[in-house]
Parts: sequence; structure tokens; C-alpha cells
Amino acid sequence: MNHNMLEELIDLALEYGNDGREPCSKLPFLYIACYDSFIPTLHHLAEPTASIMVQGSKTLSLDEARFTYHSGEMFINSVDLPITLHHINGSISHPSLAIGIKLNLSILRSLLQESKDDMLQPNISVGLGVGKASDELLDAVRRLIRTLKTPSDRAILAPALEREIHWRLLQSDLGGILKRLAMTKSPLKKISTAIHWIRDNFNQTIKVEQLAKLAGMSTTSLHRHFRLATSMSPIQFQKKIRLQEARMRLTSTESDIASVAFAVGYESPSQFSREYKRMYGVPPIEDAYSTKFTQ
Repeated sequence: MNHNMLEELIDLALEYGNDGREPCSKLPFLYIACYDSFIPTLHHLAEPTASIMVQGSKTLSLDEARFTYHSGEMFINSVDLPITLHHINGSISHPSLAIGIKLNLSILRSLLQESKDDMLQPNISVGLGVGKASDELLDAVRRLIRTLKTPSDRAILAPALEREIHWRLLQSDLGGILKRLAMTKSPLKKISTAIHWIRDNFNQTIKVEQLAKLAGMSTTSLHRHFRLATSMSPIQFQKKIRLQEARMRLTSTESDIASVAFAVGYESPSQFSREYKRMYGVPPIEDAYSTKFTQ
């Protein structure tokens, strides 16, 4: 690893970073997160992203599966995932820094077509993983962030650098994940279709047979590949999204527990409260009160 290049990335991340929840206003596909204090556990629905750690480390989980990556490594999730971000111990003197690139399916497909890359058969549907960030990838990301300094550079160079970054990702150890996503008939692309439906209809009852038909798969194949891609079953995936949406509503509005429970798809407020406590460790009413009190 080129340590001088990593040092410059650290300086750039310190200059342009925020809490990582919103993209850079000048480049909507770029996220730069600077954690300069203790960050508690966070739950959010993550878009398909390549996240590169440039200082510190980060641990993510999906149900029972855990992924930790350190400086010079990256985490790729190629489908929308309800991720739990665990405690990060950043400080003013040594903040944890991460750079995220939102994945662009059109760019990936274009690159695969132009490179005539047909070596990979679309028969595996793993949708996420941790791997090494190459010097070539770090260099392209560094040059992209530099364009934030100059509007003319950004207008001319950023589109080409976004494309180069996707190419470097395809050439990485995790490139197979992205190739499978870009292949129209691959199981991962079909699972992505099912995930989008669940995300957009999280408050509806899932009928697995209909979901399998939508994805163009058998129910057995859907279950198997869905778990490979997300570490969860479709029902577990929907539950995670429902509870994340419920928590957002409870902690940001004055809605009552029953109204939120019904709005996100639960038929019983008591069942909602049990599952909420199981996921977040506290009952919904207590979580809503404590979060609002500390904001």
C-alpha cells in the first residue's frame, strides 16, 4: 500500500468529511464520513455502495453476519441492505475516516460491455464482502476528491473519475460481486429486483410465491439466493426495514406507538413492541423518549 497516498486521502477526508449520512453536495455519488467522537450503534438502509476505510476501522452487521474492515480495506454491498453500524471510537486527534462511492449500475454494465468481460458465469449471488483497496483505486478516489477544490476540474474530470473508480472496483478482489449485479440474468440481479419490491412495499404482506415470480425464480431458488445476497430471508429482511422505518418515525415525529405499528405493516402493537425491543434493546416508547430528549 502506498502510505503517502493514504496520508493524502486522510487529509482530504478531514477537510471535506461530515457525519457520512449525506453525500457531498458537489458530487452526489460521493460520501466522506468523519467520526471524531464516539458513535453509538446505528441502523440504516444502505444503498449499493463501495466504502473505503482510510483511517480507523468499522464493523457492520446483517442479522448474524458481521463484517469488519480497516484502513486500506473496503466493504461492498451491491444491493439495498438494512445494515447495523456498530460502535466507532473516533476522537478529535484520531478520527475514523471512510469514503463511500455510490454504485452506478449503468456504468458497471457499460464497462463490462466495452471490456468484453464474459469470463464470469452468473451462478453465484453473494452480494457483499470485505476486500483490499488497491493503490490504483485509492489514487482514483484521491483525484476525485481533489476536484472538490475547483468547479471546472469537477465538471470535466469527475464523470471520468467516477467511471475509473468503477473500473478499479471491477478489477478488485470483490469485482465478481459487481459483475454478478450487472449481469441481467444473474441470480444477484434477480434478487435485487425482489429487494426493491420489498423496500418499496415494506408495509405489505409478503407472498413468497409472488415475490419469486416477480424475480423470475422458483421459491426454493429465491430463498437460497436471497440469503446468500443479504444473510437474511425475505421475511427477516422486511422486518428489518419495517423496524428501521418505525424507529425513524418514532424518533422524528409525534406519532404514537400504535399508529406507527400499523403504518409500517404490523397488525398488533404488542407484537411490534416485542420485535422492536428485540432489535433495539429497549421498548419503542422508551427509545423514542430518550432519543428526542438527547437531540
